[in-house]
Amino acid sequence: MIEGGKSLQAARLADANMRANASVRSLRAVCGCRSIPSLARKTMKTKLTEEEKEILDSFEKGEWVPVKNLSKRKKELMQYARNTLKKDKRLNIRISERDLNELQRKAVAEGLPYQTYVSSIIHKFVNGKLIEVKN
Repeated sequence: MIEGGKSLQAARLADANMRANASVRSLRAVCGCRSIPSLARKTMKTKLTEEEKEILDSFEKGEWVPVKNLSKRKKELMQYARNTLKKDKRLNIRISERDLNELQRKAVAEGLPYQTYVSSIIHKFVNGKLIEVKN
């Protein structure tokens, strides 16, 4: 099974790839540019994040290839995302009232229901993305 973040990211990238290809074709027709770098310089007026720069560099190097059957691939990736994000198991634990109150307080600060907040903490821990901050 593909990790949830990656399958969802892959679906987003496939969709972005399709939109980018259509945009490039239409912009090339409008401005008469032959290459992607000259097109990007003419059309982009905002600063890119590091991730966006990496994606643009990758695209310019020709590392992106069209998906043969885009609708089929999108359906596959969406199913991976659904399977990953599906919450079909229950976990009951006992914790101190103080810890629960603190979790609820932090959840409110994040704008999340506390059970969703706890679930996200567990998900980050399981995937190695929860980083311990030492004072």
